[in-house]
Amino acid sequence: MRFTHLALALALGAAGARPAHANLPIPDPKVLAKHLAQAEELYAKRDVDGLLRLLEKAHLFAKQEVALKLGRLGAERALPVLREHDRRYARFPCAASGRFGVAVILIENKTKDAQKKALLAVATEPRKKAKRARSVVDAAGRELGRFDGDDIVTALAGVNTYGAQHTVLEARCRKLSRSDAIALCIAVLEAHETPMKAQAAERILAVFGSHARSEIEKLIARVEKRIKPADPTFTKAKTIRSRCRWLLKRIRREETAAKPDAGGG
Repeated sequence: MRFTHLALALALGAAGARPAHANLPIPDPKVLAKHLAQAEELYAKRDVDGLLRLLEKAHLFAKQEVALKLGRLGAERALPVLREHDRRYARFPCAASGRFGVAVILIENKTKDAQKKALLAVATEPRKKAKRARSVVDAAGRELGRFDGDDIVTALAGVNTYGAQHTVLEARCRKLSRSDAIALCIAVLEAHETPMKAQAAERILAVFGSHARSEIEKLIARVEKRIKPADPTFTKAKTIRSRCRWLLKRIRREETAAKPDAGGG
């Protein structure tokens, strides 16, 4: 259920980014977790009808995940509602709202090669000339992490979106041992070259969980030495420390959730 926990945390984290005019209520975490778990189960069963019913009743933060699963299943029956959701939500600040557009791309392109080509075209669109909403560009870059090929990493390396940078860093990490992958993510987070690269490193470190704890704590100790007004990296150091504290909080919360109840038999 680790995916569900991560998806839940990311979904709730998106709540703070919603526009005031959206009037979107924060979902009940238990209900959201339930719907995300249902989406996983229905996807494993390739139950398109069940996913369509869940898409209709779920909160937006779960709808986004359901939509992506329908896209991966190539569910043509879902195209009308997915296109409508893409039209309605693609320009929300929440990057995950781009998953509706990605789902449409996946369904419209029948083969893996065609999907990969279409996603790459969207993910690498110049920002000023992009035909798609920024959220769809971002989500396309993230979805490419499910495809093979060094050409993907080459194409996305210079794309400054969270999705693209996550896919690039994740691909690099897959070729390394766990300790080396953690070290790489720590280095990317500490360099904080762009907020998107730092966010990608942060989210991958979150997946490593307690295995990354000691390196995160060491990073906090290093950057705290630079949190002085006279230091030119003062602002960046504070941002890195904030990200690290968020990571440690996530790790502690997941560790607590994973422990059996104290009164259990």
